[in-house]
Amino acid sequence: MAVQASVERPFRVVNGTIRQINGQMLPITGFGRTDVLAADTTDAAPARWSRDWAEAWARGWIAAWNARDVDAVLACFAEDVEFRSPKAAVITGNGTVRGKADLAAYWHAALNQIPMLRFTLDAVNWDGASRTLTIRYIAELGSQRLLAAEILDLDDHGLAGIGTALYGAPAS
Repeated sequence: MAVQASVERPFRVVNGTIRQINGQMLPITGFGRTDVLAADTTDAAPARWSRDWAEAWARGWIAAWNARDVDAVLACFAEDVEFRSPKAAVITGNGTVRGKADLAAYWHAALNQIPMLRFTLDAVNWDGASRTLTIRYIAELGSQRLLAAEILDLDDHGLAGIGTALYGAPAS
């Protein structure tokens, strides 16, 4: 199933994703680390670690979730990731998930319980010095509509090594 979305910066497709290249929308499924890190080498491509790069990373992450593509989302995370979430505590019995394999199992189990998932990007906050990316969004999870944020500490390869998911008050 092809999904249409807009990414504001040009990227070439490596593993396949929804990308805007030279103003053209390309409906392609999935999103992977190599897509984020393999920015198109044209002058318009954002430099790695720039605010534009971080915004493109966040938009790709949102697009991957909206496509319900767990493998694509996982491609944004390091093998030894440590991920904390109150939702993980409910589904796995532990609020901290360690390692990509366990993170995959958690997210697959979570998606099996959520008939509808839609994330809408609200804001991207980027601290290039610490390589901390905060993605604020509206999370529509089944009948719930919540304010949410992900705080992601990126490693030298642009992968999230530590992640924290936060869910707050109902969104208006």
